[in-house]
Amino acid sequence: QTSAGAVPVIGRRGARRVIQYVNRKGDTYYLHKGQTKTGKPKWFFSMRTDGDLVESIPGGYEIYENYMAQVFLRAIVPTLVTKAEIEQVEAGMRELTDVRHFLVEGLNKVIAGPPVTSAAPVVRACRMIKSPAELDLLKAAADVMVAAYRHTHPQVRGGMTPSDIASIVNGAVTALGGNPTFALILVGEASAYPHGIKAAHAVRDGDIVLMDCGCEVGGYQADVSRTFVFGTPSALQRKVWDQVYHGQQVAFGTAKAGVAAGKVDEAVRAYYHSIGYGSNFEAPGLTHRTGHGIGLDVHEPINLVRGERASLAPGMCFSNEPGIYIPGSFGVRIEDCFYLTPEGPHWFSTPPTSLDQPMG
Repeated sequence: QTSAGAVPVIGRRGARRVIQYVNRKGDTYYLHKGQTKTGKPKWFFSMRTDGDLVESIPGGYEIYENYMAQVFLRAIVPTLVTKAEIEQVEAGMRELTDVRHFLVEGLNKVIAGPPVTSAAPVVRACRMIKSPAELDLLKAAADVMVAAYRHTHPQVRGGMTPSDIASIVNGAVTALGGNPTFALILVGEASAYPHGIKAAHAVRDGDIVLMDCGCEVGGYQADVSRTFVFGTPSALQRKVWDQVYHGQQVAFGTAKAGVAAGKVDEAVRAYYHSIGYGSNFEAPGLTHRTGHGIGLDVHEPINLVRGERASLAPGMCFSNEPGIYIPGSFGVRIEDCFYLTPEGPHWFSTPPTSLDQPMG
């Protein structure tokens, strides 16, 4: 399927080309044109970019995906990549994402009888609706994550690196009884890109610090993001932080049982467009989906992204993270998860309401 409305973007860092993909779910992925250790040209797949994204390229492209997304470039502008490069990317994506599919294919070849097939459609449908016990575990995980942030925030000092801050967060999560699953710390300009940039940036006065971290409790996931300024915030930083806070509230207020999941994302984009940002995954603005399902995995179906027709239902759980990103400057993301009831949505973690108290 061609991802309608998604925009590939090319950027450069020296001689390196960077292609950004925003798929129909709102995930952002990057391909970097580089070299192997032996000097051969190769495309590298990642969830980060180390170059400014400067030029939109029209045309569709195809994505076959699970969470890590298998990218096929057959519909990309033909002059952008060669057939050999397409084959390199396909091979690399299969190595990353198709191990289970490979095993199933092998079993089908050697086992007589009914074919082995995926039970994902049945299992996913069951997992989308959480029981009260599951909701309690998701709430416990969110509580651990927020407490870890509250412990970490006052310990951040000038000169700290992202890994320094991540170590504090993960140590707090462990001490609180959770299992750390990821810790993405974006400092300064790195926060302008949803998954950061390769260059590590130490904390300086006036820097945005964006913490997007997760943990699990009893097998269930937390995914919470907090953004603060080290030192005195600028007027623009305050303005964007407040805009993201309101964007998160727009999503929360739209999410009701019976509403198409895509309408939540559309409502946020309409609000951002009304205050001067793009409405089609452009930067500056919201360059990824508004939210994703969460449960035993940190990313589960369904997604709060434009075009998603599935209806929201009681027991469904989602992240709510409509960040705003300004390339070359900074970004703000506030992320909290919620669950749906017949009466409306309820937070697992309560969002902060002010940049002056950014942990909530």
